[in-house]
Formats: sequence, structure tokens, C-alpha cells
Amino acid sequence: MIQTYQVRVKDRAGALVAILAGTGRTPLGGLSSLNYTRFLRNLGQFTLYLDGTDPRITHLQTINAQIEIWRRDPVAGLSWLSALPSWRRDSRTLITGWYKDFEGFVRAWNKGFTAEGRRIFVCQGRQYNDLLAGETINYAKGSSQASKSGLPGAVAIEYVNENIGSGAGNDALGNSRVRTGVSEIVESDTASSWSGDLGNLNLLDALQDLADFGPGDFMINGTGAATFEFRWRGTRWGKDRTPGNAAGNAPVVLSSANNNVTNVQFGYNALDESNAVYVAGQGQQDLRKYRTRVSADATAFNWSRRAVFRDARDTNSNSVLDARGDAVLEAQRVRYSASFDVLQTIATRYGRNWDMGDLIRFTDDDGTNTDLKVRGVRVSVSSEGEETITPQLDTEP
Repeated sequence: MIQTYQVRVKDRAGALVAILAGTGRTPLGGLSSLNYTRFLRNLGQFTLYLDGTDPRITHLQTINAQIEIWRRDPVAGLSWLSALPSWRRDSRTLITGWYKDFEGFVRAWNKGFTAEGRRIFVCQGRQYNDLLAGETINYAKGSSQASKSGLPGAVAIEYVNENIGSGAGNDALGNSRVRTGVSEIVESDTASSWSGDLGNLNLLDALQDLADFGPGDFMINGTGAATFEFRWRGTRWGKDRTPGNAAGNAPVVLSSANNNVTNVQFGYNALDESNAVYVAGQGQQDLRKYRTRVSADATAFNWSRRAVFRDARDTNSNSVLDARGDAVLEAQRVRYSASFDVLQTIATRYGRNWDMGDLIRFTDDDGTNTDLKVRGVRVSVSSEGEETITPQLDTEP
């Protein structure tokens, strides 16, 4: 059987210490099965299942050891691999066809026995975005490190640098908050200026607020031996692959009628909707400035109105208050949800024809066309070598 997945294990210094390969049953040890989820703007995770007698599992028993899951698709060919960013390939990629599809930290492991007495080993961990989830914007409200204004990508870079990057400094006990090897880059930014105070918020939650406002996408990628890069994009992370797109990309239309999806579910969800926002700015009691923002859903049918309050006493600007309200409307809008597994046809091969961050079209069984952004991807490979690929979708702002 041709190997289509391998796990490269690195120690905390970033040195490669093991390569675990397999696509199905591995009676002589090694990788049995795996699953992982990659995300933009959120926490992906992985689970590896191995033969418990394999001596290489010792490398996976170190918390914060690094793993990379590499993938190849012999049917897809090699020509498209040259377009991958450098952090997703190495010098062998165009020869071997292997490319990096996931990277993260080991955060848990356990050993055990099956009912038949076979030894098993399970390793779990999280995507490098876990570096963002592991820190708080630990500065007082009103300080320059908490209260900021500017383009959302530039503000995001400041928050990352001052809380986990080289500018993070020490906590109150003198312990460093710097995560070694982290750098930051803005690839592109949006035109609308953001203003606010995110002091005491979890860093990942704060960045998600900025991304809702932008809109924007972000992710931490590995760039070398124990080095990482926070990247922000104010433009689409991937490509527009909808029919008639301006870039001329080959369109991807997923539907039961096209025989390229299975296990399909779709519908709308307004359970968490907010369609009217009262934003309160500076001032005291009755003299405080208020701005109201509403979406069309709030006025189309009054039973649908769902109003919330947001405090914004750090500003008195009408445009800033309106932008804060609009960001809430965007983040808590009615969601069109579609869930399905993508079949690996010649025109819908994951990694080549579509990938995380791309805009694709889904035609549901009612005949409705909806353009959806791939916010994440879940990949599962069973012990029999069966591959299941499920996009995590959302309507694009």
C-alpha cells in the first residue's frame, strides 16, 4: 500500500527525532490511525493511535514535543505543490509529493491494553494556535498595552508581540511571558481602523474579536527548528474558487447532484443571533452617548429581534461605536450551516482543488447555491486506511 500520511516528531529544540508512517494496519508497530483538525482563527487538534510496543513512542511522551503531519496524494500529481507556501513544504516536496498539512504540540498521552491484550498508545495535542490561547492580555485597562487603535492587523501584531512575543516581558513574579521563537507578520490589512481596550482578555479571544471586526484571518505556523510565525491576512486566506471568480481559478461546486459529497446536512441556525446592538460610549448615566446598530433581520419580522448591549466607554467617536456594533452583528449573525464529507474526485481533491481558507460553492438538495469559506478541515484516517475529509464551513463576511 502506498503511504499517504506520515508523522514527523520533533523534540523541544526542533530536531527531527522520529518519522512514523502508515495508512492502515501496522502489525510491526508504528502509526495505526489518526485524526486532526486545522483551523484559521481557532484551535485545531490531533489524535494519534500507535502500537504500544513501538520504541519511538518515547518521543511522544514529552509535553510540548512538536509533531508535523505530512500528506501526499499520488492521484493529484506534483505540479500544484510548487504553489504551496514554504512553511508547508521542504526541499523534497516536489520530488516525493509530501507536504505538511498540520503542525502542533503534544499535550497529552496515555498507554493501555485492548481486551485482547494488545498494547496501545494514544497521543493528543493542539495546533500551534495554542500559543495564543495560553496567555492573557495582562495589562491594566487604559494602559497603552491594553487600549489601542489602528488597522486590525497592526493592532493584532502589537497584542501578540506584547503578550507572547519578544515584547512580552515578565509577569508579577518575574517569570518570562515570552514564548521562545515567536515572530509576527502582517501580510495584508483591512482599511477600517479599530479602537478598543482588550485588557485582561485571553489573547486568542481578543484576536478573534479583531478578526470579526476586520474581517481578517490569522494562524501560527512553524517556520523552522522551534521557530513560529503569527500571520495575519486582511484578505482571504485562500482562493476564490466559486464559479465565475475574477481570478480565473477552477471552480469547485460541491453537491449531492455532482456526486462529490456524502453524509450531507444543511440548514440555518438563529439560536445565538444578535441583530440589534446598543453600544454605549463615554459619559455618565443619562448623558452617556449611545449608538444603535441593527441588521435587516431585526426589522423584517419583529419577533426575530434579538438585542444586546455592548460597553465601549473608551471612545466617543460615532464611527468607532458604529463599527463596534457592526462587528457584533457580524459575529452573531444567523448562520447557514452545511456539513458533509468531500469525496476525493478528480476535480475535488483536498489540497489541490480546494484547501483551508478557500471560498467554494455548495448546492444543497433544495437547489440553493451558497458560497462558503473553508474555516477549517478535519481529516481522519482509520486503521483500515480509509480517509475521511470534512471541511468546517462558514459564510464569508
